[in-house]
Amino acid sequence: MLTGHFTRPDVPDVWSTLAGANVRYWSHWPRLVWSNPLLVAGFLAGGWALWCWFRTAAYVVLAVGLVGAILAAAHPDVNAGDRVYALLWLPVVLGLPVAVWRAASMHPVVGVVRVVRVSRPVPARR
Repeated sequence: MLTGHFTRPDVPDVWSTLAGANVRYWSHWPRLVWSNPLLVAGFLAGGWALWCWFRTAAYVVLAVGLVGAILAAAHPDVNAGDRVYALLWLPVVLGLPVAVWRAASMHPVVGVVRVVRVSRPVPARR
């Protein structure tokens, strides 16, 4: 290489620094979760809805969501939580609409839409 960057690391002991940051992060993690309970509840509800009705998609979506949790462990910076937790929202965003769609298809709303049957074709407007 043209520089000495890789021969002289920026941080003298990288692994102990990362371990210390992880200890500080995981001690702060319960407060982070309880400050955003919609993420936990939505992850569980969305994951359950996908698991019940679209199992193949659930494997992929829940795996991506768990990658978000692994990213949080790999980047132990409390201030980067919003950016790192973006993947954890995927089961929420995809699973909750599935739950609403399935609930609506099981219990259709009657009387909201009036169906009109026409015996002859309606002419097109000109």
